Amino acid sequence: MALQWMILTYVVAAEAAIAALLTLPSPKLLKDRLVSLISLLLQPALFIVPFAGFQLLDIYWKNEHRLMCAGENCTASERDRYEKSIYKAQRNVILCVSACLLYWCVYRICKYYKEIQSLEAVEKRTLEDGPVRNPEENLQMEANATRLLQIQFRCYNNTATKSVNEAEAAAGGTDSRMGKLSGWN
Repeated sequence: MALQWMILTYVVAAEAAIAALLTLPSPKLLKDRLVSLISLLLQPALFIVPFAGFQLLDIYWKNEHRLMCAGENCTASERDRYEKSIYKAQRNVILCVSACLLYWCVYRICKYYKEIQSLEAVEKRTLEDGPVRNPEENLQMEANATRLLQIQFRCYNNTATKSVNEAEAAAGGTDSRMGKLSGWN
């Protein structure tokens, strides 16, 4: 049983070192190669998640079937042994959870870095070649531009109508809401 926890401890230490290594600033070429290497290692290292889950289930089962030592019939050494086993179980739960959490962190760091690389490549290609769009994007952009022009036209018409109505009202020659002047038929 101690071998399992020792393996899990080493894996957590390695994951923490990798996460720290990925977050440290480094030259772009070195960072690219490091992320590529770690991304290749992530898939086989996924075994740690079910392994930690199995260990959590083992801790739960042992906790449910552990003999309680809380009464007066327990000796001091039995009580110490019971408390020591509880502390070990709590430590091991933290170890299992941190193994899963650190794996997820390393995975997300690598994924974010790859997304940044792809966005930089798209930006570089766009700056070199100009914007390249497919026909659906062109239609969508034209529809958006048309809607924008319609909205601007409505705003302009509303503003112009208001200013004409205000001018007629100031002149005192409005007959209706349409803005007819009293001298015009």
